[in-house]
This record gives sequence, C-alpha cells and structure tokens, in this order.
Amino acid sequence: MLKFRNIDATPEDPVEKWGVMGILSAFERGGVEDWRKIWRSVNADRSQKVAAAVAHVKGMLESGDVG
Repeated sequence: MLKFRNIDATPEDPVEKWGVMGILSAFERGGVEDWRKIWRSVNADRSQKVAAAVAHVKGMLESGDVG
C-alpha cells in the first residue's frame, strides 16, 4: 500500500494534488493500481499539469537525481 511522507496529500487524493514528490513516491514504491491512477489522470488532465509532473519525475529517475 502506497504511503506518502512529508507531503500534504494522501494516495486517496486526486493525482493532481500529489505533486512531483507524490508521483515520484508512487513510481518508486507504488504498485500497478497507483500507476494506473497516474495514467488515468494524465489522460484526463486537459491542462497537462499531471503530464508535466510525470515528465519531471521521469527526468529525475533517469538522471539519478532522487534522494
């Protein structure tokens, strides 16, 4: 079960409220259902904010720039 630390959102909140650190936590410690929730949010988010946050997390993971 995914849990967040040091952010003002919970995994039950919409992904839009997770921010970069919540999405990073989901990629690192979450499961398939968490990843599906992110995917659904990316597809539903007309403003592209979730997609931008996912792209930022992807860059962090690829560069090794995570704590």
